[in-house]
Amino acid sequence: MLGVLRAVLRLALQSGSACCLAVDRTDWQSGGSWRNLLVIGLSFRGYLIPLVWTDLGHRGNSDAQVRLELLDRLALWWPVNEVPPKSFPLVGDREFGGEQWLVEVAKRGFTFVVRLKANRQMCVWLDGHIRPKKANLRLLRRYLQQKGLHSAEVVIADEYICHLVCLKNIGGRDKEPYFVPVDQLGRCG
Repeated sequence: MLGVLRAVLRLALQSGSACCLAVDRTDWQSGGSWRNLLVIGLSFRGYLIPLVWTDLGHRGNSDAQVRLELLDRLALWWPVNEVPPKSFPLVGDREFGGEQWLVEVAKRGFTFVVRLKANRQMCVWLDGHIRPKKANLRLLRRYLQQKGLHSAEVVIADEYICHLVCLKNIGGRDKEPYFVPVDQLGRCG
């Protein structure tokens, strides 16, 4: 498996194409039983190449512990001396926006881009300090628009500072904007 992983990662890096790691979950019914797979794969040229996965054995969302076990399995095989983990940001939807999970992703050397729910409360990093009151992301978006800014620095799990970017949602189903924490800046404090 290690040889295949190295070859896939090298091919993706050398191609010059945009690529990232993606974490996602998919479920389906087969006969009378359900399959619910949690997958981390390489998104490359419009395809997802599964790298590690697990069957959750139940319907519904995954929990942070299962995700971390999957990420740790990937990290064991990752050729760190050849390809830095930060070469491929880990991308996920709102299911994967838990703060403790994101801190653990950062501690393992991976960067992330994850959509957050618009009603999320976050601590803002301002002038080298954590603001004592959390900000609702909808209010933070309005503040950024008024100031003509595109991002703010926020603190996740009282531990890591990262940029929070607000992107317009051009999709048809969901009208909420995308709130995406990116570019971890490091530990606060």
